[in-house]
Amino acid sequence: KRYQVWKGNTNFIGAFRSQTQLSSGVGAFAPQTITDSVVGMNRFGDLTSTEFVQQFTGFNASGFHSPPPTPISPHSWQPCCVDWRSSGAVTGVKFQGN
Repeated sequence: KRYQVWKGNTNFIGAFRSQTQLSSGVGAFAPQTITDSVVGMNRFGDLTSTEFVQQFTGFNASGFHSPPPTPISPHSWQPCCVDWRSSGAVTGVKFQGN
């Protein structure tokens, strides 16, 4: 099954690329015939679009509860801004899986 899904996605990519290279703007992919569009194979090539949506989208906030904010005295010193990059609190975006 995985091979068939991958093969179908490969065929889609080939058809999309050949259609977008036509200058006439007609065909199955006519609405997407933008010259700066890029379509190619990636690590998700063996997933159907439904499987991709089920595995990698749909954040469910119902199970997430943030604590109430901590009150801060208006007379305490607070910096005007914080650069979280300099303290190492922020890192680059990483693939998190499903």
